[in-house]
Amino acid sequence: MKAQLILDTETTGLDGRPTGFQADVIEIGLVAVDSGGGEIFSDAWFVRQPDAVLDDPRADSAFRLTNIDRDLVREEGLSVTDSQVRLLGALQRASDAGVEVVRAFNQGFDFTMLTRNGFDLDAGALPRGECIMLAAMDLMGPLGCLPPASEWVRRNNPDQQWKWPRLTEVVAYLNGKGHAIQWTEGHHRALGDARLEAAVAHALDLEAARPHQMALPL
Repeated sequence: MKAQLILDTETTGLDGRPTGFQADVIEIGLVAVDSGGGEIFSDAWFVRQPDAVLDDPRADSAFRLTNIDRDLVREEGLSVTDSQVRLLGALQRASDAGVEVVRAFNQGFDFTMLTRNGFDLDAGALPRGECIMLAAMDLMGPLGCLPPASEWVRRNNPDQQWKWPRLTEVVAYLNGKGHAIQWTEGHHRALGDARLEAAVAHALDLEAARPHQMALPL
């Protein structure tokens, strides 16, 4: 199994919900794990955003979900410039420890959010690995554990046969295979979610290396 760095972000919401809203990163968490799934190191910090972003009422639901205090982000958050330095330092530290790739559960979301907020992952010491969510889809779909992709998804992604799995579905699948992945107390916080996703990524790598039989849907 590969040693890997798992990254997670918390944001002020989702783009376009409501229409015209653009979300921003407010927290970054990361966990480096070795080839056996053991934690090498972890880190997390707030990313400071302007008051207009933090106080936007359209971000209220995100702050309720994460239970992040806006004032903590204001007071303790690092600027994007300082956050980039810290992130690149973590990527280098992970590389020095033998980590091979950086990944995220929903890579299209997390990495796009970071790029739009001024971060440059490609300037770091680690290449991007496979999206954890898509790795789960490729494993679970052929086993009958996911329904077919919707017509809208297939129209926009012709090669996609199955729906994207939610993290809850992936954890249920893996625990059904004998893994013991526990939801963390820090769920919906960047570090807690990164730890959970690191356990998921390691378990998926183990499962992908094993022969499989058809399974019943979740």
